[in-house]
Amino acid sequence: MKELTAQYFEFITNKKTQCIKEYENLKKDDRKDEADLVKIKENIYEIFEVLFKTHINQLEKLSIPGEEKLHRLKEDFLKRFDTIPKSWIARLELAKKHNDVANIVIEELKLQVAQELKEQFLALY
Repeated sequence: MKELTAQYFEFITNKKTQCIKEYENLKKDDRKDEADLVKIKENIYEIFEVLFKTHINQLEKLSIPGEEKLHRLKEDFLKRFDTIPKSWIARLELAKKHNDVANIVIEELKLQVAQELKEQFLALY
């Protein structure tokens, strides 16, 4: 579990670092809208990083075998990729209904980042 945890945190940290650099560059170029989208991506990485840390911390307190911890981590953390994006999906559908292009882009971006994080977690698992 430690290897998975280290690799997943490294992945998220790298993504957040990329976002921070990209955000600063876009701000320097007065590209506020694009910078705001990158900031949203960074926030989604942060949300899932905190959730992952929470799951890890809870599992570390349990007196169960490592394989059971790993299984529970997979089961519990993957549920987050269903529950968290539900509101984003609802907002996306509403935005599409009202042809709200800005919010369509934002909600699709959130879902894309969540999917990327889920795929990376599964690849490392």
